[in-house]
Formats: sequence, C-alpha cells, structure tokens
Amino acid sequence: MARFRLMALIGALCLATGSAAHDGASKTQLLSVQRWLLLLNNELSPSIVRRIADSSYDMAVVDDVATLSWNPHYDIVGTVHTLQVRPGGGHRLVLSYLNIGRAEDYRSYFRTAWKAKPPSWTLGGKPAGAGGDYPVAYWRPEWKDILVGNDGLVPKIARAGFDGAYLDWIAGYWDSAVIARAHADGVDPRAEMLLLLRQVATAARAINPQFLLVVQNAPELADSSDVVELTDAFAQESMWFAGAEGDSPSGDCPMSRTNKELGSPTYLARLSGPCKRARDEGRAEVLNYAQQAEVVPLLSRARSRGLAVFTVDYALRAENIAEASRQSRALGFRPFVGAHGLKKFVNPQF
Repeated sequence: MARFRLMALIGALCLATGSAAHDGASKTQLLSVQRWLLLLNNELSPSIVRRIADSSYDMAVVDDVATLSWNPHYDIVGTVHTLQVRPGGGHRLVLSYLNIGRAEDYRSYFRTAWKAKPPSWTLGGKPAGAGGDYPVAYWRPEWKDILVGNDGLVPKIARAGFDGAYLDWIAGYWDSAVIARAHADGVDPRAEMLLLLRQVATAARAINPQFLLVVQNAPELADSSDVVELTDAFAQESMWFAGAEGDSPSGDCPMSRTNKELGSPTYLARLSGPCKRARDEGRAEVLNYAQQAEVVPLLSRARSRGLAVFTVDYALRAENIAEASRQSRALGFRPFVGAHGLKKFVNPQF
C-alpha cells in the first residue's frame, strides 16, 4: 500500500506542474457552445463535411480519419479547416475524438500480429465489446509513445489544426482488468490516468497552447481541483436515454431516475422489450445505473467551477429527443441526441 500512496503522490505532483500558457479564455470558448455534433464511425466524405460546414453547429466532434489504417492519405488538415469556417464567417470549434485507455485495432499504429500475440501492455486477448477496442496498461511506455510520442496521436491531432480533443475511457481505472494489472505492476491506476492526462495536455499544448480537452464519462473527476484546472469541459453519455452494444436498440431506453427506482416494477415497465433484453444480456450495462441521481450532482459541481458540461443521449423518438434536450439545458448543460453508434449526421435540434 505504501507504494500505491507514493505513486499517487507522484501523479499529483505531476498534475500540479500545470500548462501555464493555457488560460481561462479557452474554457470560455466551450461555455459559448449552444449546439454541438458528435459524429464518430464516419469517414467524413466530402458530402458529410459539407453538411457539417453548412450547419449551425457551434462545435463538431469527429474522428481523425487520417489515423485509420486504410486511410492514411486523407486530407485531415483541409477537412478541419473547412469544418472550422461557419456559414457567414466565424469559427466553429472542431475537436478530435481520442480514446486514451484502449487500443483500437483499426488505427494505423495497430499491427495485425498483435491480434494473435497481444503485446504485454494490452489486457487480454479479446477486444472489449464489439468495436475492436483493447483495454491497455496505459502507464506503460509503449502506449504512451503511441499517444504522446513525437509522432503520436496527440501531436498529430494538434498539428492537423484541431481545436482540441474529446477524451474517452478516462475512467478506465475502474475496469477490473486494469485494476488487476495495475496491482501486478505496483502502480495506482487512477494516479497513472491523471498523469497520462497531464502528458496528453502537455504534448498538445506544446503545439497549440490553447488546445482544448473535454473529458467524457469521468464525472467523479469534477471533484479534483487539478483536473478541473487542466481540462476545459466534461461530457457524459446516457443521462436520460441509452442505446445498446450492436446498436440494438439504437436508443430510446429510459434511464432510471433514482437508485431506489432501479429494478422496480415501475422502472421495468418503462423499458421496451428490446431495452429489457439488452439490459439482461449485459449489452446495456448503463441501464443498471441511476445517472440522474449519481452523476448530475458531480457535473453540476463542474459547471459551477466554470467548466462547460455536454451530455450525449441516444434517442430517435421526437418526444425523447425533446425530453433529453430539455432536461440537459435546464441544468445548464449542452445536449447532443442521436442514435447509438454515432455514425450519421444529425441536424441541429433544440
């Protein structure tokens, strides 16, 4: 346990070094966002790029398509510039999605041989879920080089002109396989994730001092002063409506409002047959949580400390889209509502 405390202290000291050139003006940019787009699993064809560019969105979160193994020559610099120009002038924020806790087998850095013989810094021989994502020991130097090395994903995103990164799997330190490997390696997984977050910020802001960082699905970090200082916004999935793995269903599964409601006949009656099956089969584990009771207070704290908060809900029915948007805005958050999978462009709503 003494070693774990030491690693936590080292992580905290590294966080405290800060990124001096990054100031409050960057956070203000995100606070001004009213409508935003989250579009992943989409190769950004010219027609899609045009639709985003011509839209009224204040911010777009997309994939760095040039890092896909089959698309290394994609003109990501030109695409980012096109997306940043709003109709009639003005700047649209364009952020790149980035998974910092899982290796994705469709990225240019991933070697085919790793599927048969996974490197030591990956956890287990099978990808998590259905997306080809392998949890990693993110404190290992091999993974850090992929992320923040001179030719890593983070410098590539910053050099491409993205305004920032939308960071996923930040809360990987809760994963059981990650915890087990961390114990075996003698490190504190939470402290190591905070250290990695610092290194991501440092690598990006060495290129663009105003580079934005949005942290997804890690609301408990809103209580960390160091993280609040380092990052610019929090985002959270499935606050009011969820979807399931395999996009079956792709949305409209209502979330429980309170912990007491979970498993109650009242809540189960609100779930459709496909939603119940997804919950029972473990394809929609989020339906076992009461986000509104557990997460809203944390996100509200982040909002009160000057950070923007974005919500992502999965719904297709007009009444559910309207409800998720209404609830989010009532709390001072900024909603995006679409189909699970996030593959299709969605027109600005509410």
